[in-house]
Amino acid sequence: MNLQLTKYKRIAIGFCLAASLSGYSLIAGEYTEIQVDTLRHKGDLYLLIGQSNMAGYGKIAAYNDTIPNVWLLKGQDHQLWEKAAEPMVKYATNAHPNDLPSSADYPDHFGLHYMFAKKMHEHTPDKCIGLVVNPRGDTSIDEWQPGSQLLDSALSRTRLALHSGNWTLKGILWMQGEKDAYGNHAEYREKLIAMVTYLRNALNSDAAFVAGQIMPIAEYEEWNRDILLLPDCLENCAVASSEGCSGWFDAIHFDTNSCNLIGERFAEKMIKLLAAKEKPRHKKHRKHKRKNY
Repeated sequence: MNLQLTKYKRIAIGFCLAASLSGYSLIAGEYTEIQVDTLRHKGDLYLLIGQSNMAGYGKIAAYNDTIPNVWLLKGQDHQLWEKAAEPMVKYATNAHPNDLPSSADYPDHFGLHYMFAKKMHEHTPDKCIGLVVNPRGDTSIDEWQPGSQLLDSALSRTRLALHSGNWTLKGILWMQGEKDAYGNHAEYREKLIAMVTYLRNALNSDAAFVAGQIMPIAEYEEWNRDILLLPDCLENCAVASSEGCSGWFDAIHFDTNSCNLIGERFAEKMIKLLAAKEKPRHKKHRKHKRKNY
């Protein structure tokens, strides 16, 4: 009897494992295309964190479609991934109540994620792209320091994504600064470098890092100028310009067109960083003097 039970247990465990690897959901009772695809192909993973402009406050309107080969981490037991579509902040475990589509005051949450993902897909159409979107509005750099709840949550989500398939963390996108715009900018840079270093070490990755400028208004001019110094202090790093961006209900949050504009700039910077990293280094050959015999 015990032998029989052991045999059936083995069969049951084997069935569950096979179902999991094939993308079949025992809870939902259906195949999940996304899980099958991420297991079958290599994918580039990106972590998107920061405050409310990373959550996105633009109007979704005509941008509610999915992007081919781009997946959004859902992180639920029966479905880890789904086809990426705005609002991409909807599964963020860090999100402020105002960042979510359920917010009565701010129901629209179109962000820079859409155009970033679209441009990255156009650049590598045969690759899967995975997005881990986990910002929190109204936060300062102090709340994103090593050991903080926000950073640990972002790490946990990224690890979940990495372990779910054949993913490689390629880049980290950072859109934050309004809360720190009036403080010591040199200290801000040091804290941002500490955050990036911690993430890279914790994830055993030298992922490219792209930070974005905040709204180009007079009161943020000094902060936006100072953040441009970041690549001089941090390797494999770039800054996406916010020049030409504008808000729609206040002077802080990007409107839909501005989300697309800065999202495209994030992609351009990321593509350049990845290309520079992958460029083969040619060894310089010494010129030997010809000897006369």
